[in-house]
Amino acid sequence: RPVTYATNDMLDGAQRKFLKESACNESELVVLMEMTLENLLAEGQLNHADFLARVDILGALGRTVLISKFGEYYRLSGRHERTGRPFRDTLERLGMQEFMEWSQLD
Repeated sequence: RPVTYATNDMLDGAQRKFLKESACNESELVVLMEMTLENLLAEGQLNHADFLARVDILGALGRTVLISKFGEYYRLSGRHERTGRPFRDTLERLGMQEFMEWSQLD
């Protein structure tokens, strides 16, 4: 969906609240607007001009855009693409062995 004033206001409000409640400086904060190709591909044929126009709109609003392919997120995060469950080796690396029985085996 295209960005709206409400989306922009919520993001600005969340940023203000985060900066107020954390020890983070505004110069250290990176706010990303993610656009995933996977959702657009699920709707059928990808309209490249429409997709890039959305990126341009976000850029004009001063937003940094992260373009992703949702399925790849799971591979990079150590999670199974279909179930979203973490792989055993991911839990081991994080020191969360107590959750091994819940993990994805392959």
